[in-house]
Amino acid sequence: MVNNAGLDQGRDIYFTSMAHRLQKYLLQWRARKLCANLDDQIANGDKLLDLGAGDGYVGKQLMSELGADTTLLDINNNNRTDLPLIIYSGKELPFKDREFDSVLISYVLHHTVDPVALLKEAKRVTRNKIIILEDVYKSRFDLWIVTLSDHIMNVFNETKTYGFKREDDWRHIFKSLGLVLVDRKQIRTALDPVCHLRFTLRLHTQIQQEPTA
Repeated sequence: MVNNAGLDQGRDIYFTSMAHRLQKYLLQWRARKLCANLDDQIANGDKLLDLGAGDGYVGKQLMSELGADTTLLDINNNNRTDLPLIIYSGKELPFKDREFDSVLISYVLHHTVDPVALLKEAKRVTRNKIIILEDVYKSRFDLWIVTLSDHIMNVFNETKTYGFKREDDWRHIFKSLGLVLVDRKQIRTALDPVCHLRFTLRLHTQIQQEPTA
């Protein structure tokens, strides 16, 4: 007699395993893609904070490909790499002022209850730049697409989505915090319906202190 319950359980395990493998492949593919779009912003030996490191694939790729001295930080442990991960409360970053050359915030701000507070902390611990990767939208259809894409990429994580913003909204927040947008790049392929943007920010005081040519 066939044990239908056993067959159903085996089928569920198989499809769950396949889904995990697919997600891992997509996350590692995305990490390689992001690394290729950060090679002009991160130099060999840079002390880099990967703030909201998630699975850790991006931080590890930046270390292996670009030679960054990467620190992974997050509020939950979803780390899938062999790099150490620091868990923190989600409030004050456990680092000294100006401890890092750069802070990377990769598709994190829309998962944050208070992105302004997070940016203030990132500003405090960097001595050079803040690099932000974020999905933006222009229409309600765009918002539906970016939300769906985010849920797919985080289907196995305990990650909540609190709110995507338009590009102008982010620019307003950056300016209000004294962060100067020195570079903006769109990261998008023909087959990708989501608009991914890279913002490179520096402190207003840094811009003022730099000697003129």
